[in-house]
Amino acid sequence: MLILVLIMAIGSLLVAGTTIWMLYDTAFEEERLRLVETAQSQARLIEAVARYDRVHNSGHLGGWKEATLSQIDEAHREYEGFGKTGEFTLGKLEGGLIVFVLGHRHQTVEHPEPVPFLSDLAEPMRRALLGESGTVVGLDYRGETVVAAYEPVAELDLGIVAKIDLNEVQAPFKKAGLAAAGFALLVVITGSILFIRVSSPLVTALERRSRDLEATVGALQASEERFRTTFEHAGAGIAHVSLEGRFVSLNQKFCRIVGYTSDKLLELGFQDIAHPDDLATYLDHVRRILDGETETFSTEKRYVRQDSSIVWVSLTVSLVKDRSGEPRYFIAVIEDTTDRKKAELAVQGSLAEKEVLLREIHHRVKNNMQVISSLLNLQARGIEDARLSKVFQESQSRVRAMALIHEILYQSGNLGRIDLGDYVAKLATSLVRMYGAGPDRINLRIGAKDVTLGIDDTVPCGLVINELLSNSLKYAFRDGRAGEIGIEAASAADGRITLVVCDDGAGIPAEIDIRNTDTMGMRLVVGLVESQLGGSVFLDRDHGTRFTISFTPTEPARALGR
Repeated sequence: MLILVLIMAIGSLLVAGTTIWMLYDTAFEEERLRLVETAQSQARLIEAVARYDRVHNSGHLGGWKEATLSQIDEAHREYEGFGKTGEFTLGKLEGGLIVFVLGHRHQTVEHPEPVPFLSDLAEPMRRALLGESGTVVGLDYRGETVVAAYEPVAELDLGIVAKIDLNEVQAPFKKAGLAAAGFALLVVITGSILFIRVSSPLVTALERRSRDLEATVGALQASEERFRTTFEHAGAGIAHVSLEGRFVSLNQKFCRIVGYTSDKLLELGFQDIAHPDDLATYLDHVRRILDGETETFSTEKRYVRQDSSIVWVSLTVSLVKDRSGEPRYFIAVIEDTTDRKKAELAVQGSLAEKEVLLREIHHRVKNNMQVISSLLNLQARGIEDARLSKVFQESQSRVRAMALIHEILYQSGNLGRIDLGDYVAKLATSLVRMYGAGPDRINLRIGAKDVTLGIDDTVPCGLVINELLSNSLKYAFRDGRAGEIGIEAASAADGRITLVVCDDGAGIPAEIDIRNTDTMGMRLVVGLVESQLGGSVFLDRDHGTRFTISFTPTEPARALGR
């Protein structure tokens, strides 16, 4: 209680004292600046009068200096000063004495007595007569402490001082300080009385709070016991690890998994039992969690047991922080996944073998189709009938379209899906080369937007693109003129694929019905789209030819990388 009362008293006095001091400092600075302005303005005025008298009153009895001094003395008699003690004085140096030229408001005689130049008195005037300019707090000719501004008067070898007693400057602030101290004392006394009245129920409340705290401590002890029991008998290995990687505490399950005794582990750190190949990844995870990039991380890693055997574990690490947010230690939870890891490795080996086999199958299918394409090419060379030769050429083109699918799958890292854009680019390049339409005449524009398809959808889709692109190359630009062929594919949010094949060539005549025509190509396009892909075909004959095909793939379309 006494300490609180003292704090109240000291706080009140500090606030009041600081406020008064700041006000005093401001007032003192304003007074100092006023004195400087007075001294400098009077000095310049006297110098101006002296210069005038030197020119115009040189014939004055006693000389022009005496004329100037007499004018100054006459003017000063009407000057009443400022404040109670403020005035300005004018002095000169004669025979080691400071002689005052003007009458002073503090003297009953006309002029004060001279002051020795080397005495402690009249410090501001002594500095002015030495040619200095500035302000000082020091003794004046009366021995009183004053705030003074001093300035030399060059024309007359005089010094001028504007001053005011320091007591006059300090007086209002001393009164304010006494008033503030009295008010602070009143506040302290009143606060003490109120505090005593309030403290009695507070003491009672504190006693009740103390009993509540005792009950809380008991509950915390019980909670800690439950936590310890849970920690020791948990089904997973749990360890507390310091920020330096040393084990702080761990349960028996953790010891059994990593194959060490608890005493031995407490002498080691996480890095000591980690497999060397996993250490860099583990340290990177720890760095990220300490840098605040993540709050926890989970990984699969290996530990080296005391008997040198390897154990695979699923590790989850979290960082524990104090209330100020500073890291304290890590909590590591592990589960033995050795048996599961062995099974996964066995499955991965089996899948790798099957992937090699499937890749080989695609390679052989592609080779077989290339053989078929070559046989068709050889057979076509011996046929003189142009129409029949054209049929063989079209069949060869279709076989190449299907062979290209297996070639891409063989070369791809994903044996189950094909990048439609890559496939279309390769197919279009092959057909343009086959029909002899170079880039100087036919501009190919391909935009598949990274759509992928399964092989069941790619085969009919590839045959459709092959037929439509072949038709454009054969019929759209018969007159040898240049043009553009576009192939675009996009996947909608509902998974539906939209495929567009268009050209700006001659166009399909209006009398041709694509669903009722003798040409195998159009029958093949409509049949593949509607029967195998389960989609629809729309033909736009304006501005060339534009086929829009829409279908839902058997497997949802995915962008590459998803």
